[in-house]
Amino acid sequence: MSLKSKIIAAKESGVTPITYKQGGLMFQLTKLKWWQPETMPPPTVAQASLLIEACLNFIKTGEGGNELIEGIQIWFPDFESLSDIRIRYASKGKRKDDQTPEPAPEPEPQPEPTPEPKPKSGYTGGRGGKKTNSPKDLPKPEPVPKTEPESIPEPKAKPPKEAKPVKGTVELEALIGAGIKNIWMVGPAGCGKTTICMEVGELAGIPVTIIPCGAGTSATTFLGYKYPEREGTPFVHAFAQEGIIVLDEFTSLEAQVAQIVNGALANDELTSTIGTFRRHEKCVIIATSNTFGNGADRMYVSNNQLDASTIDRFAGGIVEIDYSKEYERQYDSEVVQYVWKMRDAIKANGLRKVASTRSIISGCKLKSGGLNWKSALIQNWTKDEKALL
Repeated sequence: MSLKSKIIAAKESGVTPITYKQGGLMFQLTKLKWWQPETMPPPTVAQASLLIEACLNFIKTGEGGNELIEGIQIWFPDFESLSDIRIRYASKGKRKDDQTPEPAPEPEPQPEPTPEPKPKSGYTGGRGGKKTNSPKDLPKPEPVPKTEPESIPEPKAKPPKEAKPVKGTVELEALIGAGIKNIWMVGPAGCGKTTICMEVGELAGIPVTIIPCGAGTSATTFLGYKYPEREGTPFVHAFAQEGIIVLDEFTSLEAQVAQIVNGALANDELTSTIGTFRRHEKCVIIATSNTFGNGADRMYVSNNQLDASTIDRFAGGIVEIDYSKEYERQYDSEVVQYVWKMRDAIKANGLRKVASTRSIISGCKLKSGGLNWKSALIQNWTKDEKALL
């Protein structure tokens, strides 16, 4: 039985739509948005499993390409070439004992049309509440003029085009796929919590709204404004549509403001200044913080203590994130090793310092610009602390 026949037959074995995790993996393999099929309903779990298996087999052996094309064309009739899969994955997936000759290099493809801007947060800290996070409502970004001298090379801090995903992405996708809608990510500063949320949103093709939380965040950030006229907020609009809401530095919220969020998490309902909204069934709220809600400590003094009822809203959805050495290795090795050395010194001596992934990225940019990047990274260290390095 051909792959196409198997895929058609698999439709009868179950009607469960493709999961977030499967959709994201199939997008990585084919660059096609499997959550937006053109001719049919989304693939079922069984159908997606067959396609993923066929893609991986093609990557490893180079066989079954024609069948795979026929299978994909069930949803995307215009799909004709699997060259992108071989270009993106052949170097990683090709077996050592595979003697299949490499295909001749293809001519450079013409630039693809500029896609619609990815849906991101509309939050600006002002009263822009009437704007939604829908891609069609977001203006296309204006090109930023290049101001750097042409002699400066491109920073090595820029990851490869097909960089490894940030550690924690798979865990987050699994929780969302299981139906967990309240998720709490805890980890040290600069370890990539917000980046993970953005990556998961991009893979799933859904908007991501980031709401900064802090001492200055008031109830109006979540409920909207009454004066001079009633206005909603990015949180209100994102709450009522499919997507991800990131409550950045959640434990920095004042207790009375955190209670408002607590009600929205518990009841899936929000009474704002412009009306009462039910939470969209596919709206995922992700809180990020540096601590587990136990209050301030020596490293993170702005963290408040959360009550037990708020913490209970995230039952089963708490994810602990740490720095990923596997992810960091894609950057300049000299900078990476130096920041790791800083990190070891901090841990061994209990220093009140941070050596994050963000430090690695900044160090790479400084190095490629010809600046003294080592001194810049430890600029706020005392003389005794620097001696530890």
